[in-house]
Amino acid sequence: MGFNYAKEKAEFERQWAAVRAQYEELGMCPDAIKELHDFDWGWFKSRRRYINHLADLPEEATMEVIRQASTGTVPGDIPATLGSDHHRWLDEIEDEQLLQKLMLLSEDDLALLTSLAFEEYTQGEIAQQNHQNQQAISRQLQQIRKTFGKRV
Repeated sequence: MGFNYAKEKAEFERQWAAVRAQYEELGMCPDAIKELHDFDWGWFKSRRRYINHLADLPEEATMEVIRQASTGTVPGDIPATLGSDHHRWLDEIEDEQLLQKLMLLSEDDLALLTSLAFEEYTQGEIAQQNHQNQQAISRQLQQIRKTFGKRV
């Protein structure tokens, strides 16, 4: 099951245009209308995050296989990171343009941002973990900064 953001947002805005017109006809205060819209928009984004996290599991995936895979005890088709919330912070991004740019980053770039910002590792520590030097991590971060301009 997927979430076609553009289609769903267009439908949301179409419906809200009709609702806004009704509220205005009834003489509702513009601030109250905006509060209702903001509440519904928050629900829309929450629903998008929920739907994006739904995933179909392979037919052979039993709870025992998933449990073993999440502990890394059994190699197989199901990755050991199943159930990991390593990049869960992306779900909290409300700026749609920023989120779209973040989704274009590679897994390595997202892992770097996660390690620096949320796991509080230094560039040197990340370099050691990845068997790189600190300058390579610094260059990777500079590339990410160029991608985002002044946003990061």
